[in-house]
Amino acid sequence: MGKEWVVDYFKSMIEDNPEKGIPLKLNNFPDTFYKYRGLNDYTLESLEEDRLWVADIESLNDPYECFLLSDDNEVLINFFKSENFQKTFYDLHNYKFTEEDIDQIIEADDIVVAYQSFCKRNNINIALDSIPKLSELDKWNEYKETAKKTTYICSFSEVNNSVVMWAHYADCHKGICIEYDLINCNDFRLLMHPVYYCNDFNRIRSLDEMTALTAVMNSTIKSKEWGYEKEWRFTNFKRNNLPEDYNYNIVHVPTPKAVYLGARFDTNSTYKKNQLLRIAREKKIPVFQMEMSEEKFVFKVGKHVQ
Repeated sequence: MGKEWVVDYFKSMIEDNPEKGIPLKLNNFPDTFYKYRGLNDYTLESLEEDRLWVADIESLNDPYECFLLSDDNEVLINFFKSENFQKTFYDLHNYKFTEEDIDQIIEADDIVVAYQSFCKRNNINIALDSIPKLSELDKWNEYKETAKKTTYICSFSEVNNSVVMWAHYADCHKGICIEYDLINCNDFRLLMHPVYYCNDFNRIRSLDEMTALTAVMNSTIKSKEWGYEKEWRFTNFKRNNLPEDYNYNIVHVPTPKAVYLGARFDTNSTYKKNQLLRIAREKKIPVFQMEMSEEKFVFKVGKHVQ
């Protein structure tokens, strides 16, 4: 997105400072959002029923979606310095670590080997499953697997004239682009976030850092190579306070402000074209034809179809 406020917003939220972050988002919340779609039965049904599909992250087209990366060395340093570890170790082995002991371990090239050597020198028997690196990795793997199954995303764009997005998400220009006004929808204002395009991962130093806000913001990080999408995303997570049969894959939206037809819309079947125009007419949604610009590689809004 390349906007300075997005960087400030991301940093504020990841640092658990929503008091600073949320006003940044609300002050820059777009008046309109766009959703590119192929013209298929599900798109027609979604338009008719004012709803959208919210995908689980494993079904999205970027394998780096919600990618979690831990700084293993930092995780171990924080683990050994923690009061919890040192108290548990004392309870199990009747040995109280000194500050010098901890420094000796965490300043080593291989912290786990240093920990094992320290215990051996002091005749302290430790079980294999008590080695921190193994237990921490197990926790991380469990957390990542859980995140894959409990995170749901629905993507929108700030623009309706991207040649690439018409090709990728609207069936090679045969589909449509739907315009929504979400500014007065409380759920969307709360759960919509701008995507933060960057070159680096957000490395987590400890599972203790994984607050709800951190998890949400981690779902908004994408490579700068995706920046042309100018994406905002609705991010939702499974929650214990909702009924078991709650459908996380569906979100209800207001009736669209407008529908835009792709440059190759006419190649669709007569039936599907007529169905779209019927739905738009009954719901009083304006329909426009997108046209190819003769000045640069973008599309422009053309004639008012109905």
